[in-house]
Amino acid sequence: RQPYCYLVFNGRYYLVDKEAVLLEDARSEPGKHDVAKVKVFSLKSNGVGKVVAFPYMNRFAEVCEAVRGRLGERGWQIYMTGDGVKVFLGSGFFILLGDGDEVERKMTLVPALLKSMVKSGEKFVGLNLRFLDSPSFIRKGAGEKGVSGT
Repeated sequence: RQPYCYLVFNGRYYLVDKEAVLLEDARSEPGKHDVAKVKVFSLKSNGVGKVVAFPYMNRFAEVCEAVRGRLGERGWQIYMTGDGVKVFLGSGFFILLGDGDEVERKMTLVPALLKSMVKSGEKFVGLNLRFLDSPSFIRKGAGEKGVSGT
C-alpha cells in the first residue's frame, strides 16, 4: 500500500492510502511522506490496516484526483465536512464543491471561471460550484451558505 494523503482531524495526522486504509498510527505532526493533507471534521479509526471513516469518504479519491489534475500537487487543501467539500488555495481563495458529485466536470470549469473572475476586476473570495448548472462567485462578506470549515 502506498501513502496517498494525511487526513487531518483534531490536530492529528492519519496517513492513508487511496482506499482510506490507515497506514500508520496517528501522530501530532505529519511524517516524512510528502503527500497532500485533507482536513476532515469527523473521523473514526479502527487502527492500522483498517479503513478510516470520515465525511464523503466514498468520493475521497475522486475528489483528490480531480483537484490534483486541475490544480497540481501543491498549494491547496481539501476540507471534507458534513456540509460538503471545500478546496482552499494558497491565497485563501476557496472553491465549494458541494457533495463532490461530478467533481471532475466541476474542476474542468475552474481555469475558465478564474480567468473570467480576474478579467472582471472584482474582488471575490470564492467560487461556488455546488451546483454544476449555476456556478457563481462569492464576494467577501457574502457568506457561503452550506459549507463551513474556515
